[in-house]
Amino acid sequence: MAGTQIMDGEGVKRGVLFNVDPAQLTYDVEKDHPLYETDRERVTVIDESLVLSIMAVGVQVPIKVSVESDPKRYVVADGRRRVFNALEANKRLRKIKEPEVTVPVTVVKADEKKLSEIMISLNELRVEHAVMAKAEKAARFMARVNGDVATVARAFGVQPQTIGTWVRLASLSTKVKRLIEDGKIAPSAAEQFAGMAPAAQLTAVEEFMQTAVESGVKPTAVLAAATLKQRKTPAVEGEEKPTAVLPSRRTLRQLVSRSDINEHLDPNVIKTIRWLSGELSANSIAGLSKALKTLTEEREEKIAKKAERKQIREANKQKRAERAAASA
Repeated sequence: MAGTQIMDGEGVKRGVLFNVDPAQLTYDVEKDHPLYETDRERVTVIDESLVLSIMAVGVQVPIKVSVESDPKRYVVADGRRRVFNALEANKRLRKIKEPEVTVPVTVVKADEKKLSEIMISLNELRVEHAVMAKAEKAARFMARVNGDVATVARAFGVQPQTIGTWVRLASLSTKVKRLIEDGKIAPSAAEQFAGMAPAAQLTAVEEFMQTAVESGVKPTAVLAAATLKQRKTPAVEGEEKPTAVLPSRRTLRQLVSRSDINEHLDPNVIKTIRWLSGELSANSIAGLSKALKTLTEEREEKIAKKAERKQIREANKQKRAERAAASA
């Protein structure tokens, strides 16, 4: 019985896909070559995330090569980073005696002008996914791999902390997600409200944005955290709910630089701001050096006591080992 194609129907054509040892591919060519890559650093620097991904699942996206006859070589038109990092992946696989990977390759037949156009268009026309799209994908994948953050991080080529952030973003209510997608609130700020009930999320976000407008400061993650903390800290009976927010650096600079604004402020306040900004030493403020010295001494004392306890534990461990050896 004759075999059948997996894909068939009108408009479906059989193609040719080669699996090639990356060492047989030429990704670095002379400057006058139409496929010369000017962004050298992007191509020839090891991408640790990509290397680990290739070691785990291989090169999944086929690269494109142009076959040259004199001398015979396979020049990469698209996929230089994949080839370069596949070479590094194979070095590591050889060391641990694991099977090496090959690179899926398709051949491009074109003249020099068309090759240059192909190389540029394949690199420049790629569209980066929006943060919320990545967040949704990460959350869905996390569920499929039973919460294996390392696997999800490797798939996306990011740090595990980033996956944690994306998963929290994916848990936000639909209305808050829409605010992020519309650019009305930054993902880093919205993340602070994850874990709250949908209605509470929206209320908290609205308060956060209103506070930013009224305060004239940028709606950052810091301000979002301050807004959330304020909501979680109930006011003492008889006292007004605190509304203070962290001042922006611009506000602090104006406080110390404009005499028409700071003329009625306590001079020590101005000095404190300048000290926090690194403009003055602690000696400029009465009592500050002493206070800082006290904190430093307390911290050093804690470190010394911790080291002493460690030495005692090690000594006791050594004694137990000696007694065990003597009785053996």
